[in-house]
Amino acid sequence: MLKVVSGSARGLRLFDVNKSTTRPITSRIKTSLFDMIQPFFIGEPVADLYSGTGSMGIEALSRGATQCDFVDADPDCVEVINKNLEKTNLVKNTSVINSSVSEFLKNLSNEKYKIVFYDPPFPLVKKSYSHLQKEMQKLLPFIDVDGAIVFRHPKRLFEDVDGFEVVNQREFGVSEVTLLSPKV
Repeated sequence: MLKVVSGSARGLRLFDVNKSTTRPITSRIKTSLFDMIQPFFIGEPVADLYSGTGSMGIEALSRGATQCDFVDADPDCVEVINKNLEKTNLVKNTSVINSSVSEFLKNLSNEKYKIVFYDPPFPLVKKSYSHLQKEMQKLLPFIDVDGAIVFRHPKRLFEDVDGFEVVNQREFGVSEVTLLSPKV
C-alpha cells in the first residue's frame, strides 16, 4: 500500500502504476529517507526524476517543498502522478512532464533544485550505469550548492559520479539510497 507518510497529506493512499518497471517505495524506507534529507528541502523546490507514481515528490510537497517537477517517460505513470496530485490536493506549483530524463535535462535553463529524487528502473541502472552517471553530471548546474541528489539503485551497484561527493548511503533490502551533494 502506497501512502503519504507525513505532512499536509499524511495518511492518504496513493494510486499505483502496477507495472513491473516500477518499484514503489515502502513507507519504512520513505520515513528513513526523509529523516535523512528533511533539513535540505523545506521551503525549497525539488524534482522527482523517473517519478513512477510521484510518491517521492508528493512526500516532499506534503512536508513543505515549495515546488516539484515530476518527470517520467511512461504515459501511464504520468496519468497516475496527476491522479495522485489531485487526490492529495498538491497540484499547485507542480509540473508533470511526459519525457525522458535526458530530454528534460536538455530543456532546463536556470532552474535550481534543492533536492532531486533520482530513481531509475533497476534494469536500466544495471544495463546503462555510465549513461546514468552522465545524466547525473548534467544535473550539477541545476542543484543548489547545498542541495543533493537522492539516488535509489540496486544494492552494491554504486560508482562515484564526477562533481559529486557521497554524503550518506543506506541499504534497504535489495536497494540502496545514496545521497550525493555537489563538490565545492
